[in-house]
Amino acid sequence: ATPSTVAGTAGGNIGVSGGTAPTGTLTFSGTQILAGASVAAMTSASTALSDVRSSTSTVIELGGGRTITAGAYAAGTLEVNGSLTLDGQGNANAVFIFRSAATLVTGTGSSVNLTNGAQACNVYWQVGSSATLGASSTMVGHVIALASISTGLASTVNGQLIATTGGVTLGGTTITNNSCAAPVVVATPVATIAPVVATAPVVVVPVETGTVRVIKKVDN
Repeated sequence: ATPSTVAGTAGGNIGVSGGTAPTGTLTFSGTQILAGASVAAMTSASTALSDVRSSTSTVIELGGGRTITAGAYAAGTLEVNGSLTLDGQGNANAVFIFRSAATLVTGTGSSVNLTNGAQACNVYWQVGSSATLGASSTMVGHVIALASISTGLASTVNGQLIATTGGVTLGGTTITNNSCAAPVVVATPVATIAPVVATAPVVVVPVETGTVRVIKKVDN
């Protein structure tokens, strides 16, 4: 099988239900959690996501060069073909939630991009059945599918892939699960007051007006 990799600052842990170890070639930086407790925790997370806030209905196709701001969006099924940009609008805590009642499918070479402070750790995809990520595609966020998740060759995920009742099949995928970066606080510049330069007072010196005498010469 084509090798896959799981790593990141948030840990490269592999949670598996039923005690079944991963098959194929997989490199990861964390540990294997071979217990049903991992699936129970993810099921709870999926349920919590569905109740976190009301959703705005959206079109099935999210890609095609669209830009979306923070919020919760829902549709019967969801697709990403081409590019989708998530705009944080300068807020590092901006949250994006996408809910599909059935499937999530991303096309070959598709990409979900982040801009203006948006972070993958704050992006959630809740899928009612299965998720399929196309070859050479780029996905960001936590993909939580009720059934199963499969990925195509050379796909990239900045986040997590979680299947609560089925399996996760990696077709040669690089998964990086990074922690949220701390928001950058920009200090407000202190206004500089220009010194007031006093000008020397203008002194008006009165000019004394003299008396002019006119002397008339008288001839004898």
